[in-house]
Amino acid sequence: MEAQSIKKLNDKLLLASHLMNERKYQDAKIILLEYIQYVEPLIKKSTKEISFCFSNVAEFYIYTQQNKLKKSVSWVSYKLDIAYQWLAYIANEEGKYKEALNYIEKGLQYNPMNTDLIYEECETYKLQKNWDKLYNATKKVYPIIITARDMAKYYRALGYYFIEKGIFELAYALYMFSLEYEQSNVAEREIDFIRETINNPYFNMSLPDAINVFLKNNINLSAPKENINLLKKLLKEKELIKDNIELEFDIEETIFSLTKDDTYFHSFFVSITRAQEQITEDITLKILNNSELLKEISNKKAKYKVEYVVEDKNNTYKGYTTIDTNNLVIAEKLDDKCPYQIKLYGVFSSNKKEESFIEFKIAIKE
Repeated sequence: MEAQSIKKLNDKLLLASHLMNERKYQDAKIILLEYIQYVEPLIKKSTKEISFCFSNVAEFYIYTQQNKLKKSVSWVSYKLDIAYQWLAYIANEEGKYKEALNYIEKGLQYNPMNTDLIYEECETYKLQKNWDKLYNATKKVYPIIITARDMAKYYRALGYYFIEKGIFELAYALYMFSLEYEQSNVAEREIDFIRETINNPYFNMSLPDAINVFLKNNINLSAPKENINLLKKLLKEKELIKDNIELEFDIEETIFSLTKDDTYFHSFFVSITRAQEQITEDITLKILNNSELLKEISNKKAKYKVEYVVEDKNNTYKGYTTIDTNNLVIAEKLDDKCPYQIKLYGVFSSNKKEESFIEFKIAIKE
């Protein structure tokens, strides 16, 4: 089927998502079931091939590397796993827990790397107050974690379990570690809840103490090393990356967010100015990029992606500018929800010159 037709089909899921946000669950359910009914027969079934609905190259690569299947793996662009995930969510909202678990099982058949399906399973057991099954479901996520977001959710899910078990020191350490991977109001609230429950509003824990608590309770201190190594290996798989600089940077950003390895991070010399009269809150701008970029910036034919992150008290917004060495801005993109505008004034010309810089001006959107 043509890519345009696949996109048109997948767009139906966006409508279902909007209906779910409006809590029109029955209307959303009809669309999701129709999508599944139409799409499932389109996926080829073969004794020599198995099809999965992976979300990205990293999922495809890590799954195929970890699972040496006898059948060849086909990556299809449909979103059956997401359709089943949302049906499970609706079933949980309606208290139909057995139905939710059935949808989760079917969704994982189409994408065994979809951690959100397993987290929805965790939610099912949480709603049933079945703490042992919640724990076991949470532990199932760890071997397939490949993002900082999932690492944070893993720690939060375990934290919830240990709160229910009354083991507050470990729960606190888990929520504390989760914030190292992703800022979350949920984690902050749970930390406050723990302090209130133990009647110590000033309770705190040092990083070494938290690590000791993890070690004492056999909690993983980081994402699976095998997965991190596979992500690093993926960067060298040119037939998969195909000189796609956006994809390359996404993978590098993922590795850095999991490891804080400076090999996958670089701060440029940067000059930042602000339209002070328009700024009413504290804003920081971080310029991110691959250190390898500085070694190759003199290549006149190359285009490079300069990434930046804008942080304010409410949120974190990502954007990027694609440049070449003739100081031309090829494309500029910023998170649509970002209330600020960022203007580029200069770019690197050489990694040899200390005066090379990128200058940005931040102001609130008009």
